[in-house]
Amino acid sequence: MHPVFASLLWPIVEGAVSRHVKNKGEADKILHSLRDGLKDSLSDEAILAELSQNRQHQLNLNALQHRSLYLAGWRPLAGWVCALGAAWVFLGAPVARTILAAADMDMPLPELPADHLFELLLGLLGMAGIRSFDKLKGRPDGR
Repeated sequence: MHPVFASLLWPIVEGAVSRHVKNKGEADKILHSLRDGLKDSLSDEAILAELSQNRQHQLNLNALQHRSLYLAGWRPLAGWVCALGAAWVFLGAPVARTILAAADMDMPLPELPADHLFELLLGLLGMAGIRSFDKLKGRPDGR
């Protein structure tokens, strides 16, 4: 259970226990037991989440160190595809249209879905910005 969700539910649990358990000492004992169980559960979840994050980080490091393009080349490929797509949208297509118009030729040019292209490009650039921020903060491994 997420800690925020647990903190939102806790007043409801306290109210229910105090309403249905008339003995104040027994109600306090039940609430104390529930609170301890919840803390243990939340700490176990946090440990598992951190372990999962560390495993994923190690997998990412292993993939980046691999020399095979199949394992380490998808990020550069995505960057090159975005860069070439942006170059076509901003440079290639306008220059080609100008040349075709000057030569009095009517030829259809390929249209790229610029909205999807720029969404991907901005996502990649945003991640590069986060990585640069990590490096500026002196955290070379991104933690």
